[in-house]
Amino acid sequence: MLRQPCEADTQHIFDAYTQDAEVPRYMTWRPHTVLAESEDFMRKCLSDWNVGHREPTMPEAICTLTEVALGLSRFFRVQATCDVENHQSARALEKSGFVREARLERYIVHPNISSEPRACYIYSRCR
Repeated sequence: MLRQPCEADTQHIFDAYTQDAEVPRYMTWRPHTVLAESEDFMRKCLSDWNVGHREPTMPEAICTLTEVALGLSRFFRVQATCDVENHQSARALEKSGFVREARLERYIVHPNISSEPRACYIYSRCR
C-alpha cells in the first residue's frame, strides 16, 4: 500500500535502514550516522512527495506509479536510471515493463562506491 510519508516515519527508517551501509550502495547518499540526517531526508521526501518527484524502488511500486502516471493524458513517458552494476534495480525495472534504452557514461556519482561519476542505464516505459 502506497501512502504519503510522514515525520513520524523518521525514527523507524533511521532504525530500519538508513544506518545500514549496504542500503545506499547505489544511491546518491551515504549511510546516516545520526537521526538528524534522517530527519533532513524525511523533510526532502515530504517536499518531493508534494511536487511528485520521488522515484519508486520496488517492482510493485514501480508498476503502480507508472500506470497512474501513464494513465494521465499529459504523460507519455516514465523514465528511470540505475548504475550498470545495480542488477537488482535493473531487474526490478525490467519486471515492471521498462525497456533499457542506453548506457549513459559518467552520469552520476554514487559516493558509497566512488567519487567519480559512474555509468548508468536509462530505462523507459511509454504509452
